[in-house]
Amino acid sequence: MSTVTCKHSDLVFDVEFKTKGILWGSYNQIAGKIRRLSTGEVLYDISGNWQTAMYITDRQSGKPELLFDSASEHVVPQIVACAAEQEPNESRNLWKHVTKAIRESSLNDATTHKTAIEEAQRSQAKEREATGERFKPRFFQLEIDGHYHPQLMIKDIPEDAAAAKEKLTEWIFARPDGSMQDFSREEDDPVVLAAHKH
Repeated sequence: MSTVTCKHSDLVFDVEFKTKGILWGSYNQIAGKIRRLSTGEVLYDISGNWQTAMYITDRQSGKPELLFDSASEHVVPQIVACAAEQEPNESRNLWKHVTKAIRESSLNDATTHKTAIEEAQRSQAKEREATGERFKPRFFQLEIDGHYHPQLMIKDIPEDAAAAKEKLTEWIFARPDGSMQDFSREEDDPVVLAAHKH
């Protein structure tokens, strides 16, 4: 369950993305409610499938309306640096064996690889705890409110679209040593190629 709260509009959106029920149900369902923050009154229900169509239903009228139709949306292709240009903990590298196994419908292999990733992460956390090292995310910082916030603040993003794109690209795709990922390099990792073939 995820929650988005907007105090300014006095609204809360509780949403759950459901992959599939263990025994029954269909894939990729979404269920949610939009409610008043001040009173808890539920105003709208959200339902449907996030890969096809989602609906919003007004609680007063009971009438569902189309909220999102993926068939009518323009899909923007991903622009991703090849695995060799990415850091080891970036998703394409970290999850490539899991993705490949899922694509090949090998759920046992996918589970094995996923478990290995999770065990490694738990082991790293234990090592940090034993040495008193605090985890420091690359893009976020822990603030006095106890929450993580982006290190790049919205106020630091230029209003000019081209300058904003350049600033965000530099922030996201610069390696810790300051060099930039090379997007012109073609993918040559056989596992990534197998995992992302269409």
